[in-house]
Amino acid sequence: MDSRIPREQVGGATSRRVAMTVVGTLLVAALLNAGCFWLLRRFPLNRGYWLIETKWRLAGTLDRPVDWLIIGDSSGNQGVVPDRLGAALGGRAVNLSGAGGVQVPGDLWILNRYLERHGPPPNVVIVHAYDVWRRDLNILSVGRIPWRWGFWDRTPALPKFTLGEKLRLCYARFLPLYFENQTIYRFFKRGLRNPASLLRRTYHVDDLGYMKWTKPYAEQVIADMNRHLSRLGNIDQVISGINLIALKEIAALAAEHRIEVYLAYGPQYEGLHDHVVFTDYLARQRAFLAEFAAGYDHVHYLDNVSTFPAEQMENVDHVTHEAAERYTDDLIAKIREAH
Repeated sequence: MDSRIPREQVGGATSRRVAMTVVGTLLVAALLNAGCFWLLRRFPLNRGYWLIETKWRLAGTLDRPVDWLIIGDSSGNQGVVPDRLGAALGGRAVNLSGAGGVQVPGDLWILNRYLERHGPPPNVVIVHAYDVWRRDLNILSVGRIPWRWGFWDRTPALPKFTLGEKLRLCYARFLPLYFENQTIYRFFKRGLRNPASLLRRTYHVDDLGYMKWTKPYAEQVIADMNRHLSRLGNIDQVISGINLIALKEIAALAAEHRIEVYLAYGPQYEGLHDHVVFTDYLARQRAFLAEFAAGYDHVHYLDNVSTFPAEQMENVDHVTHEAAERYTDDLIAKIREAH
């Protein structure tokens, strides 16, 4: 054996040394996790999680009531220009549309929070992409809502979370080192390519909750369309069970508080409508939503299908600001027709 190779001097394995090793390891892991927690909130890369945290915080800090409460998923976050809608329809509008992972239960939770703080808003506009209506709740996305632990139990109509689901909620909220390992990897990979980029905030919404997006990604839109079309051939469900439960609860709140609720589609890529598999699926979903709204005096289905070219879109249901202005105008016209 080469005597030049250093040899480790390992002490005896006493209970005290083992305990110190375990505690030290846990302490290092806790410090790393805390660092990741701060890092990912200061310089976010996962837009969906960032939107959930940002919009739900905004919902909890609104300083006064609004006339138009806009909620839903990220297609509405980039699609509805609140000051434009408020100016046209009268009153103040705020866009609290977040991300698709929390689905329609997220709309219900955010509406309930608004009711607790400000009372019933006169009008609520719910904007969802077509494929959000069919999705089940994403437990990990719920874990990113920055409200007091257990807020979900205050909505009795929704199914209770199992112990396993609550564990996933826990690590989604408190363990980014484990839960967001791919985002952390992308963060440092980006930093190695361009260190200055680590100091830039990635996303921004204005005081009324609108995210102005200016850069189109035409090639990404086409690739995204192909992914959607490949899934649609195997899907029959137009709305998930938990989304239907939450939608019925929203309709009940509308009846109780005399809130006018408008159900709307987000912007859509025009190329999707060239494919029968999409138009057939959309026709069935539109029929379902129209029938649902017809059963409630204060729920209005707008049946708005606003389409845009790839050159004005980020993906199949997210638009640039230029298209968002036209989408908002289309939405305004449909709301006026519903009155």
